[in-house]
Amino acid sequence: PRNARSMTDADGVGRAINEACSDVVTIYIRVDTDRIVDASFKAQGCVACIAAASVTTELAQNLSLDEARELGKTEILDVLGEIPAGKIQCSVISPTALHEAVNDFENKRS
Repeated sequence: PRNARSMTDADGVGRAINEACSDVVTIYIRVDTDRIVDASFKAQGCVACIAAASVTTELAQNLSLDEARELGKTEILDVLGEIPAGKIQCSVISPTALHEAVNDFENKRS
C-alpha cells in the first residue's frame, strides 16, 4: 500500500468504521491553499479495506477540498477493479474517512 503512515503534522484527521466487520480507517491530510497536498492513512482491516484506503489517499493528492468531498465509492471501486461482492462494503469506508478529515480541517480553521 502507498501512503500507509500516520501524519503528526496533519491539518485534518478523519476516521470511519465499518460496523459490520469492524474495519477502521483513519485518513490524515495536509492542506495548502484549500488543496490537499499530502494524504496518508492507517487501517485495521482486510486487504480490500487497506487497498481502498491506499487508493483514496492517492486520489486525494492535489484535490481541492470541494473535490475531495465529491470523491466517493464509485471512484475507489473503479480504480480497485473487480472486488468480491462480500468485500465491497469493506472497501468503501475510506472516502467517508477522507470527508471527515476535510470536515476536521475546516472545523479547526473556523
